[in-house]
Amino acid sequence: MLIPDAGLRALHCITKISAGRCFWLAADRGVMNETQLRWGASSPPAQWQRSGVALPVNFHALAYDQIREGAWSKHWQLEDVGIVVQVLWRHDGIDVPPVCYQTLARLLGAYHPDEALCCHEMASALPMEASPALRLTLMRAAGYDPRVLRSTWSVWAETPPEFSDAERQSWRDALPYAWKYCPRSGDESMLRHQLAVVATHLGLFQLARDIFAFDANANCVAWCDAMCGDLERALERLSGQADADDFAMLLHEEFAARAAHWRTLDWYHAACARDGDLALEPLGAEHVDAFFDQYRDPQIGILTGLPDFESPDAVRAWIISRGNDAGRASYAVMHADAGFVGVVSLHASEGSGYFYFWIGCDYQGREYGRRAGRLLQLQAAAWGVPYLFTSVYTDNQRSLDALESLGFRRMNTRAKPPDDELIFMLCELSDGIENRVSQSTVNRLANLLIATESHLVVDSATSDVGTLTMTI
Repeated sequence: MLIPDAGLRALHCITKISAGRCFWLAADRGVMNETQLRWGASSPPAQWQRSGVALPVNFHALAYDQIREGAWSKHWQLEDVGIVVQVLWRHDGIDVPPVCYQTLARLLGAYHPDEALCCHEMASALPMEASPALRLTLMRAAGYDPRVLRSTWSVWAETPPEFSDAERQSWRDALPYAWKYCPRSGDESMLRHQLAVVATHLGLFQLARDIFAFDANANCVAWCDAMCGDLERALERLSGQADADDFAMLLHEEFAARAAHWRTLDWYHAACARDGDLALEPLGAEHVDAFFDQYRDPQIGILTGLPDFESPDAVRAWIISRGNDAGRASYAVMHADAGFVGVVSLHASEGSGYFYFWIGCDYQGREYGRRAGRLLQLQAAAWGVPYLFTSVYTDNQRSLDALESLGFRRMNTRAKPPDDELIFMLCELSDGIENRVSQSTVNRLANLLIATESHLVVDSATSDVGTLTMTI
């Protein structure tokens, strides 16, 4: 039978130095009871080797003398050949209430190292189509063990699954913990990279930046900057590399071409396109996937009158068609940590513009629409469009509140059926809000709708030429 001499001597020294007041917590493969010993689980090997598989630890022997001297002892083992978790607690001369031992046993028994191995084996055996909720359950049960992380990221790194809204939020909450427990060693750089890629798919760009920066991956950090509305910083980061590789040069070329294109647009003014962590940039092909993802709430299309999009390709075709219209200015609303969060747009003709906005379903209720609207007003003023019109459903109180906070006032003018639940609103940027709506203002709106080929038509029978109103 193997006797752990070194362990016994260490325990003896610890109890002597601490005057019998010590706490011992150990874990390793071994044996923990007499039954296992009788079956030969702690017998010496047939042939001794200087290296190879570690010998099992005789935890029963380690605990034997301590228990005789009054120590409290507890062992956990999932299977005979598995890891033993051992705790020894001595508090000589002091009576410890039983509830303390019970509480300690409950806390330590809540997690066992071999449970992570079991979770890893189950995660590795899951089919590709296994639900994100199931993988998250295994990852949490394993305490974010790297082996379970690796089996998940290897499947998801390039093609993450379609998350339900509940799964998406659960994974967003879990990913910071996954990064907290992710190994930092050099040989785990691929695991960290895969974790960062999944973070970008879930809109956690700041987390992705932190992970990429840990591995000094300046290219991917620059890509995150560009995906979060800071193209200038991305270009600076790429230009500052002393040993730029091919990927860095390709990124720099792509971003530089994008910036050059933006400078040709008379409706985009970078100087007034940012408000703290929120920015506007011209809507383009680089926003297609995020647009399609955030547009998944059917109510967005209903309230804005935009079409249904069956695929990212449909979004791309729609964005390209809009870009060919010289009078249409469409902006992506970009957040410094979350990336794409929505769209604001202005369709202009002869000094008047028709304004609409929508915020993605993951980011509503955070004041982004209001702030993006203010930025669009600055863009419109710089573009020379002083009259802004829009329409809103009478029961869409959230949009009504946002528009009125931006200076829009009700015109007491409705659209013709079947859009008669819409009311029109006006914001005049040049001289402030007037108190009256003239017939020329109503005519300006009607002409704008015709010029922009809108399906909306002003119902002249409901046009009340008079006071602009605001709901209190």
